[in-house]
Amino acid sequence: MEQTIFWYRKAALQNHDLAIEKCKELGIDLNAPTIDREVIRKALQCRMILSRHKKRNTWETQGGHIEDGETPLECAKRELFKESGIKDANIYPVCNYWGFNS
Repeated sequence: MEQTIFWYRKAALQNHDLAIEKCKELGIDLNAPTIDREVIRKALQCRMILSRHKKRNTWETQGGHIEDGETPLECAKRELFKESGIKDANIYPVCNYWGFNS
């Protein structure tokens, strides 16, 4: 039912008439503040943490630059804490990513 409510609400907030009616039937408050809990819930189920980026308004994994003398794992732990407040997590590589300025 949680997913159904999520999708009805999402459609209703985009002015879909049938979804607005269904939300009224189900007692879904369309004026309540929204947090995309579905994204967070799915991220936690697959054991990935996403944070909303301040400037781009997108959901992303934590990341940043490796400091001098820091290993990639130390950087990952530092950035995870800095951006999410999580101190104790099992961190493992998912993919290689290389960003650079040309």
